[in-house]
Amino acid sequence: MTDLYSPEEVVDRQVLGVTIYPPKQIGPMHSEVLVTGFYREDGAVVLEIPERAVPKIMSINDNSSWAAENQRKALRRSTMYIATNRFQVAQGRERVFEELWRERESYLDTVPGFKDFHLLRGPSSEESTLFVSHSTWESSEAFVAWTESESFRKAHSQARSPKGTLLGHPQFEGFEVVL
Repeated sequence: MTDLYSPEEVVDRQVLGVTIYPPKQIGPMHSEVLVTGFYREDGAVVLEIPERAVPKIMSINDNSSWAAENQRKALRRSTMYIATNRFQVAQGRERVFEELWRERESYLDTVPGFKDFHLLRGPSSEESTLFVSHSTWESSEAFVAWTESESFRKAHSQARSPKGTLLGHPQFEGFEVVL
């Protein structure tokens, strides 16, 4: 990392880091965050930096155990809701299903309270492959408001899977984040 960045360049800069590991002595430094990046051919590390601004969880400048623990506690106190739909996709129809999701306009970026979305591909059987749509919201109220909005109607009007793609209806599951 020191090949490409000076300390002044990384202080208060958003980078992807992992804080679940115990503190570790790395050379002369005591590290409490695993900063992620990619190796170039010359061996230099390019930091993994968010494409867009994201909520600040912990900056490189917040290097004390006290600050890290208080920020973790604040995150646990925040209200969050996760909405999922489980889809059983017929064997051989996985690409069609993925393309449908990849190409449709979700309108989620304009919705108050929306945090992020992922489409997950799970285990396969002889008949089907499990897919899960996973969206994160600031609260269950934000999610419910979205389901009653014009954005929801517009996004779902283009969400019809071709016949034979799904084995049954999706199964919704909603979760309040407790930790």
